[in-house]
Amino acid sequence: MNFDYPPRELRFRLIWKNERQVFRMEFPQEGAWYSTVGMNSDGVFSSVQMLLPEWPAVQAGPDQMYIWRVSDYALEETSSASQTMDLLSSLRVVEGQTSLHTLIADSQGNAFVLEPGAEKNRITPIQGKFLLMANFSLADFAGKDFRQTRGAGADRYQKAWAYIAETLDRFDATQAFETLRRAQSDGDFSTLCSMVFLPNRSEVFIALNRDFSKIWRVSLRDETVSTYQGFAGSGELSVTERGVLVSDLLTIPVQTESNPQIGRWILLGMEAGAAMGLPTWLLYRFIRARKKKRP
Repeated sequence: MNFDYPPRELRFRLIWKNERQVFRMEFPQEGAWYSTVGMNSDGVFSSVQMLLPEWPAVQAGPDQMYIWRVSDYALEETSSASQTMDLLSSLRVVEGQTSLHTLIADSQGNAFVLEPGAEKNRITPIQGKFLLMANFSLADFAGKDFRQTRGAGADRYQKAWAYIAETLDRFDATQAFETLRRAQSDGDFSTLCSMVFLPNRSEVFIALNRDFSKIWRVSLRDETVSTYQGFAGSGELSVTERGVLVSDLLTIPVQTESNPQIGRWILLGMEAGAAMGLPTWLLYRFIRARKKKRP
């Protein structure tokens, strides 16, 4: 998952909801923090991103729910993607002041993209071994070749799709970061954070500011974030509800010693491939800054 946005602080949090841990990455906008991606300790993953062209904002009625609330529901109240699908069978999703869509997945390889529709929810389930999402409406291109996609983020979507398909037989965490590197963005909306999620290990690996030579590891089980690869030594911080800022990570105290993690990334990648099965959750976030607030 790449988070592309104008330069700003980011934070990583671990909270407890309904007897499960929820990891979130958040960004600030107009004095508030907004969650954009997360994973819970049951292995459910969810990310929201800007949907372009934008859908009109409406006030949610009794049998309606904002898309960003569906994403929160998946992380805070479910242990599988099917539970969110059950919820959607009895309600319609609508847009608030920001036009969004969401990708929800679980550790068993089930995944779908949820978007609003004129008459019903538009749901694009995983077909084959992986599912990607950019800013354009995935439902608009259902059943079509990936090279036919058009719209916001389609160029990077196609690069990512082609590389994953090419490396699928050996795809692991190493290839995941290479995919993110190929799909990174510069300019006004540069890639601020790249993340690989390993649900069966309850771990998240992070690269910052398009520097893929240094990798941090978040452990939900240990409630820590630590240096993992590319550092002269080792350092660790606790991740709590208050959160850890990117600026904290960039100045993390490092003990100068032989880092036992360096050189193990390929091994981790092999383990990750076995744990994940296949890269169902490899996502790409290409969103624009909007001075809007959620309802």
